[in-house]
Amino acid sequence: MKKALLTLFFSIFLFLAFVNSQSLTVTNFQPVIYGLSTNFSVGADATVNNISNSVKNVMCERIANNLAGSHKSSFCWDVCYGPNTSICDTPLIISANSFTQAFIGYLFTYGTTGTSVVDYKFFDEQNPSDFTTISIMYIIGATA
Repeated sequence: MKKALLTLFFSIFLFLAFVNSQSLTVTNFQPVIYGLSTNFSVGADATVNNISNSVKNVMCERIANNLAGSHKSSFCWDVCYGPNTSICDTPLIISANSFTQAFIGYLFTYGTTGTSVVDYKFFDEQNPSDFTTISIMYIIGATA
C-alpha cells in the first residue's frame, strides 16, 4: 500500500512539473533602452527561444504599463503592428529547440522626454499558460 501511494505521489509530482514547465525563453535583449526625444522611434529587439522538443505556435502581446507624455508603443512580430494593436493576429511557428529574431519593440517619442515601461508576452497559442514575459524600460532624454 505504501509503495502504491508513493508511486502515485511521485507520478502526480512529475505530471505537475511537466505541465508547469515553460517552453519559451527570451534572450539577447536589453531591459533598458536609452534614446532622445528628437528620435522618431527607439527600438528594442530580442530572440525568442523554443526550448521544448515540439513545434510551438507563438503569439506576442504588448502590454503598455506606463507611457510617459505622448509616447506610444508598438511591436513587430514578423509583421509590424501599430499602437492600437496589443496582440498579434497570427502566431509565428518556432521549431523544436530553435529560435526566432523576428521581434522588435518600438517606442515612438513624439518629441517627449520621460520614461516608459512596456511588457511583451510571448505564449504558446495552444497553451496560453506556457508563456514568458519581458519588460523593457525606454528612457528618453532631451537633446544635449
